[in-house]
Amino acid sequence: MCSGAFSKIPASMKHRIMALRVGVVTLCSFALAAPLAGLAAAATTNYGFASGKDVIITEVQTASLTSAGEEFVELFNNTGADIDLADTVHGGKDAWKLQYFAKTKLSTLLPASGTASGWTSPYRTISLTGIIPAGDYYVLASEGYTPGSLDPDQTYASTLADDGGALQLVDVATSGTTTTYGVHDRLAWSTDKTLPANSLLYPAPGVGASLQRLPNDDDEYLNQDGTLTGFTASSTISPKNVWQAPVAEETPPAAEEEPAASPTDVPTDEANAETPATPVVNDGLQPVQITELLANPASPQTDEVDEYIELYNPNDAPFNLNGYTLETGTTTLHDFTFTSDVVLQPGEYRAFYSFETRLPLSNSGGQVKLLDKSEVVIAQSDPYTTAADGMSWSLDIADGTWKWTSSVTPGAVNLIIVPAVAQKAAKATKAKTTAAKKTTAKVKGASTTKAKKATKAKKAKVATAAAASSAPVRPAAPIHVAALAAVAVLGVAYMLYEYRHDLGNRFHQFRTNRILRGKLGK
Repeated sequence: MCSGAFSKIPASMKHRIMALRVGVVTLCSFALAAPLAGLAAAATTNYGFASGKDVIITEVQTASLTSAGEEFVELFNNTGADIDLADTVHGGKDAWKLQYFAKTKLSTLLPASGTASGWTSPYRTISLTGIIPAGDYYVLASEGYTPGSLDPDQTYASTLADDGGALQLVDVATSGTTTTYGVHDRLAWSTDKTLPANSLLYPAPGVGASLQRLPNDDDEYLNQDGTLTGFTASSTISPKNVWQAPVAEETPPAAEEEPAASPTDVPTDEANAETPATPVVNDGLQPVQITELLANPASPQTDEVDEYIELYNPNDAPFNLNGYTLETGTTTLHDFTFTSDVVLQPGEYRAFYSFETRLPLSNSGGQVKLLDKSEVVIAQSDPYTTAADGMSWSLDIADGTWKWTSSVTPGAVNLIIVPAVAQKAAKATKAKTTAAKKTTAKVKGASTTKAKKATKAKKAKVATAAAASSAPVRPAAPIHVAALAAVAVLGVAYMLYEYRHDLGNRFHQFRTNRILRGKLGK
């Protein structure tokens, strides 16, 4: 019955129906192809975390002081057995790879720190070769670079970006058509402070510095709960073996023993000399001073590494900062507390950098304070305004005021050098002020007379306007409805006349098509 009805349809309509059918089938094929492709990929690729912390990332440098293309990555074998990176377990089917993700992917990679999801499609993959001895380090460096005058174990083309990126260490196992990626370690860095906080994301180390994984007190890279220890920025790179525990020095052969002296035979001074040194206390000392701030380091330095706060000990005795707190900001406050003995020697200037304290100094303005153990402010800088590149906000010892200076002197006496631009601006401002005073004195009488005349003219103008506004105003007569209807009729008539030929052709075409349809229907 359907085939009989289809046969009666005109040929032109049959072609349209067939084309529509093909289009629908094609669309359905595309719609089904996407999920099927996803299922196929899921069936052949499996991402998951490796069970053990066997090989980990321990240090990353993205650029040296010499060149932005000089970089290295340090790995550590955290086991008691050698590991072959090219063939770990399954007879050539396992291979280790270091995957690099560009900064643009950080927003999608984070904060998925506990799972492997999202860490796919790396920007570049480096296949690792060689053997990492048990409990030893392995360094990959860009071609031609010898970090710390150390020959690397493997070289690669420069890849890492200074302003952000991520690394993922995986081993790849292939069994038939199934590929398994075992994720062993991850690290991400960025200069973008708007990215979400994450245990894997750290401030970019900056030029010449590196991110280094700190060991625990037992010189191990694992915390008590089995998680990996974190990273910190360091201005000094240290590829290979830097965190190995120092070897204890051998005790020299003992001299001939002498009879032990009784307690009464030991002089009092010698007994006191053998007593362990007591911690430095600050009783009776003047407060430490804040003497210099660098809020906006000049390129290639970065805010995350090279900003600093300088402190000065004005006393003739050491000053212990243990328990004292540095505080930055004016509205949103950030603080850093010294939790161990940090001793400033008499007359010492010392800079504390942002990679150590993680304290931000806003480029648009701020202030720094030093609080004692009782959270009482004992020193503070003057608030500063917008910080220009490479300008230091420094205390001028000569007159006790804070000034901008182009001389950056961390750990040394401040040198106030007012930039030439600032001097020129100050002179121009002074000249304008003097000229304005002279002009004001010269035209004082004339301006008074002009002001009086202007006042009279203004009053006359206001009176004229008031008189005009008080006169009766005749409302405008509304347009009659009949007039509007006439205008509408004229508009329609003109349209019919203007398009009379087009309308005639349309009518003729309509009649012709109707006749043809009637004949086809017979």
